[in-house]
Order: sequence, then structure tokens, then C-alpha cells
Amino acid sequence: MADEDVAPHALGSPAGETHTFPAAAAAIAPTPAHPAAAVIAGPRAGGEQEARLVWTGSYAKGKREIVKLVQRSRRHLREDLVPPTEAELDARRNRVRAYLWHLEFATEATPRLKKDPNNVDRALALLFKDEQSLGFVPDDIATQAAAISAKFQQANWGANAPPRPPSTLPPLPPLTNSTGNVRLPPANHPIWGRAGIMHGLMLVHGPTRAIYQFDPRYLAQKRDAKVFGHNGLTPGDWWPLQHVALYHGAHGHSMRGICGSPARGTYSVVVSGRGAHGYGGLDQDGGDAVSYSADSSFLNRCATAIPHVSDDTRSLQRSLATGRPVRVLRSAGSNRPHGPSVGIRYDGLYRVVAEVQARNALGGLYYKFDLVRAPAPLNPRPLADICARVPTAAQRNDESLFRQGY
Repeated sequence: MADEDVAPHALGSPAGETHTFPAAAAAIAPTPAHPAAAVIAGPRAGGEQEARLVWTGSYAKGKREIVKLVQRSRRHLREDLVPPTEAELDARRNRVRAYLWHLEFATEATPRLKKDPNNVDRALALLFKDEQSLGFVPDDIATQAAAISAKFQQANWGANAPPRPPSTLPPLPPLTNSTGNVRLPPANHPIWGRAGIMHGLMLVHGPTRAIYQFDPRYLAQKRDAKVFGHNGLTPGDWWPLQHVALYHGAHGHSMRGICGSPARGTYSVVVSGRGAHGYGGLDQDGGDAVSYSADSSFLNRCATAIPHVSDDTRSLQRSLATGRPVRVLRSAGSNRPHGPSVGIRYDGLYRVVAEVQARNALGGLYYKFDLVRAPAPLNPRPLADICARVPTAAQRNDESLFRQGY
């Protein structure tokens, strides 16, 4: 990742964690724009403006913010150096808090986080392991840094995760606000408000583009996706983006198609509506029966072996062994007659009933899993009825408008 790139806002916060926005960051008053942090303004009761700092920079910039905070804080130890003002340190601490919030709630573990120039592991260690820094790092920052480091270590820094596919999301409107100040979605907005299809998300204008992030006001409502069963959802529930499905606990990732644990099994899968390229050329969707390919299936060129079996694939193998049902979602696309016309839809619980090896267009082996939709009462609504009625005309209309923002 180039040093100046905007950090990809994966929105893949670990399911099961719901937190309120850090109070220290929420109290920040609007300040001159910083290249890696945007002040998010929203209405308060009485017409006042509430400001929140949201990270929009790269991981490399986040590392530099941490290093600079530690370096500037240590100047108090040197009599020959002019110490920083408390106002400067407060501003730096708040930018670090915004970066840590981004790591905790909007970042999936990937191996490149540890590589140059990002070095997230070493930057976090400066905040809670470095004895020379502990006296200068506020307790809330040190505690959060330690928790994030433990979370990424538990995920082995994404070493067993499949590579992320290229984004197929439509582009957002270009950045038009040079200061970085944007409003939080109004609560009564028909699309982005509390009753709208984009509830739980907001638009943040970064240095070069607009991005989706979770709305910090509603993080406590974010549902844990790492749960078996319907998870409080109803077959036929629909969302405009996979990001929104993630917020509602339907699926645990913003882009990956499999959410699961190799020890427990698969919680959910997304049947892609993309065309003949990639997984779209391997998956077979018969509605009540689905043949679902494992991750990276279309990339293997080896005709005699499958060189890498990811944790996602192992989770499907575990579901085959346990018989636990898996949530199946379908995304829009011309290649899927059972998929929604737009957005992404929850189609009910399926069971993994078989695993076979097949060959892709390159002649390489890959794993394919057969899933069968569970009958009533586990799925009270027939799939044919869902396909015929969801999304509704109103949902399709709102989907055509949400990119306009608020």
C-alpha cells in the first residue's frame, strides 16, 4: 500500500464487539483540517453541533502519528529542548485515538498491516509495551492499543484469510468539501436516517474520495454476525450494500464471501451475482440447492493438489461435519436468476451436505460445497416468494438514491 493511499475502509469490525465512540474523541471541537483526520459534525439537541474525529489517512500515516506522539511527549525529559504545549499533545492524542478507533472498528486483519510502511504491530507496541513511553501515553490509549493488538494476534494477522477480491462497489460522489467537515446523517433522513436503508453507516470525505464508515452514534446497535441461525433476521431481509448487511449481523465481512471459524463452522456465505469471471463461473445456484466454491477456487493452476486451504474453507468443512445451518445471502448480478435485482438479500438457512473436488478453467483443483435450503419451520417463507417480492419497488427506488448522500 502506498504511503499516501487512503487506508481501505473494510468495515470488517470483529463481530461480537459493540462499543460506543470514545468519549475523548467525541468531545473534540472542530479544528483546522488534518490530512489524515476529518471532523464529523452532527446535530445535537438544541441545534448545537457535535464534532467527532474520524481517521481518513493511511496506515503508514497512523504509524507516524503514534511515533510523533511518543517523540513529542518525551521532550519533557530533555532540558535542552522546548517541550510541546498541552494543546499540541491533546491534538496528537486525539488523532491517535481516531486512528485506533479505525483499527478496532473498520479494519480487518491482513498480513500487510505488519509490513512496511504500515508496521501496525510495532506502532501499537509503542503505546502499551515500550516502558519509556508508558509514562506519557494516556491509560485509555494504552488499553485500546493492547486490545487491538491482541485481536489481530488472535486472527494471526489474517495469515490464513483468503485474498480480498477487487471491489465491485459503484463509485461514490467525489470529494467536494476541502476542509474535511461533513455532517452525520440526519436522524430523520428517509434513506440515511434511523428508519432508512443506510442506517448505521455514514459518508466520510477523505483526502481524495468519499468512503463508507460505521456511524459512531449507533455502534452499540451493531449486531454480532458470528452467531449461528437467523440471528434475529428474517428470510427476505434486504440491504443496499454488504457493508449494511455487516452492520445488521447478516454477514461478518464487508467484501469476503465466507464468514466462519475453522473450529465452529460457517456462520454465513454470500452467493455472488457477478458474471462468468471469478467465483461467478464456478458457483451453481439452483435456488433451494447451491453449489458453492471455496475461496480462491478460480486461481489454482495445480491439477494434482489444492496448495492452500484457508480458514474460511475449513469452516465450511466443519459445518459439513456438525450439520449446523448456514445463513445464505445473495448479491445482485446478471448471472444469478435467484439473486436480487439490486443490493444484497438474506434468503434463509442452508445446510452443508457434501464436499467434492472439481476443476476450474485453468485445470486446477478446488473444493466445492453443496448447500441445501432447510424446510419449514426453519425457513418459514418459501424462496420463490422471496425472489418474487424482494427487493420491493420502494427498496429499489431508495437503492437508486443512496449514493447521493445526505
